[in-house]
Amino acid sequence: MINKIDWSIIRSSVGVFLICLVLSAVLLVASFLFRDKMKTEYDSYQGHFRDISQKYLSVYGDEKIIKELYPRFVELYNRGIIGSEKRLNWVETLETAGKEIKLPAMRYQIESRKPYHPEYELDTGNYELYETEMKLNLGLLDEIDLAKLFNTLNKNASGLFNVKQCRFNRTNKRIEFDPEKSNISVDCDLQWYSLNLSNDQKIKL
Repeated sequence: MINKIDWSIIRSSVGVFLICLVLSAVLLVASFLFRDKMKTEYDSYQGHFRDISQKYLSVYGDEKIIKELYPRFVELYNRGIIGSEKRLNWVETLETAGKEIKLPAMRYQIESRKPYHPEYELDTGNYELYETEMKLNLGLLDEIDLAKLFNTLNKNASGLFNVKQCRFNRTNKRIEFDPEKSNISVDCDLQWYSLNLSNDQKIKL
């Protein structure tokens, strides 16, 4: 049966078929290679896009934080809570308040600043929290004078302080109404807090 086939008639068709088959196989292999190459490039571009997106979001987040928190930082700096302690301001405010309240007697002593370590964990980053102890010895007409003094310090002094303790003693058996004489002697320990760079460099706004 095969011997009766006229190969001269179908030879060209078979040749074309084989050529098409080879071309199809080549195209199929090339399409797979092209797909793999495109997938690799796609994954690479996707990774690059994610990196750029994360960097953009990070910059945007940092800008948002600065925009929202920087005014608060400047405010705390101007109030003397962040940066160098304002000892001269404390003394001037204290003496002015004493004169306005007309305290019969006032003495004070300011200790050296030292790092403050609270009982709980406090992450301050590149900053260090400091405390400065101030000892007050006051002569008062009555307890209200002490409240007035602390209120004036809280409003006008540059910094943040805490009254650690106060010890009261009567100085007279009877109440004196002479503004130059005290009825109560009080010793108070104040803690002034400040936040500064841990390397003690000066903060520049």
